[in-house]
Amino acid sequence: MSKSDLLEPTGSVRWKEANFVAGANAPQMVSNPDPVQELSPWFKSVRLYYEAEAEQIARGAPTESERQEQKHMLSVLINVGEWLVRELRRNDVSGKLGVTLADVEATLDELHVSLRVWFGGMTEARREQVLDEVFGAA
Repeated sequence: MSKSDLLEPTGSVRWKEANFVAGANAPQMVSNPDPVQELSPWFKSVRLYYEAEAEQIARGAPTESERQEQKHMLSVLINVGEWLVRELRRNDVSGKLGVTLADVEATLDELHVSLRVWFGGMTEARREQVLDEVFGAA
């Protein structure tokens, strides 16, 4: 076993890590009346999701457990993102952090696309085409 084997998380651990961050941040985000404070944790959670997703694509077909973790995390991120958009539409103060409502909306749209690609009514051929176009790997 090499040193890198001990330091690099496996795919399942990566999903659990990303899920933990999203799950831990979600209740605080929704209970906090100031969405500006929650933008950074949400974007960090989204970044962790996409890192786990990219690793999953590189490894191949996910296990059922990994699929459930992925779906749960997408659901959490989408729900929090929709809350952020709703709050920022009422009082858009997102410019304080150098991001805009449009940035949040675009990221939320990307999450919805990921949900459709992985779990929606998309045919396998279309899913492979989208993955190939986006990541260069089906």
